[in-house]
Amino acid sequence: TRSWTATGHRTYSYTGLAHVRADKSLVQGAISGTNSRGHWFFNDSQIRSATSGADIESGSLTIRNQHAHANSGMTAVLKVHAYSTAPSTFGTATAWTTIHVPKGKAVNIKLPTWILTGLKNGTIRGFSLDHGGGTSTAHYGFFSPQATLYLTYTK
Repeated sequence: TRSWTATGHRTYSYTGLAHVRADKSLVQGAISGTNSRGHWFFNDSQIRSATSGADIESGSLTIRNQHAHANSGMTAVLKVHAYSTAPSTFGTATAWTTIHVPKGKAVNIKLPTWILTGLKNGTIRGFSLDHGGGTSTAHYGFFSPQATLYLTYTK
């Protein structure tokens, strides 16, 4: 098993809101009438090099909530993307899953085979949070920029 920590992150806002947490966190959801979403970036060349010629047996992603509007936490709307570095706009991301993340807690999320394959061949290079729809502050929270990817493989 090997792990990689995100090498960067970026929050995007539909209206260009310069959120006070955007440089320290990955922001998801509605605040001040604006829906924010963002990407985590990983060293995809290291991942491809490490898994080249390997059989990936399993993988997971750990994300940590830093704040949620609701005391119980929030639903993270997770996607995957193919960006090595931050594009100027959110761009394209493919839907993956939603998961409840307790306020201030970390969750470890098992990766399906199609994501493991994408990480190995380079068509998936990182993970995203989307806004989840709506403008309620119940969709609002922010996450640590240090998401961690774990892959278990054999060569």
